[in-house]
Amino acid sequence: MQQFGCSLSDYEILGQLGRGATAFVYQVRCRKSNEVFALKVVDKENLRAKNLTQRIRQEILVHR
Repeated sequence: MQQFGCSLSDYEILGQLGRGATAFVYQVRCRKSNEVFALKVVDKENLRAKNLTQRIRQEILVHR
């Protein structure tokens, strides 16, 4: 199995792909494998303020 990065410093941000009400999505490249991915960065405080914590937990389960 191929090893991917374990921390944000293992990735190079190539650009922003989009944004939503509570998150930004970036195109990133893994420095170890050179593969390109989408990385979603969620503002946890914004989620809590909008009572969307359960919704994001469900989204994480779907993506797993």
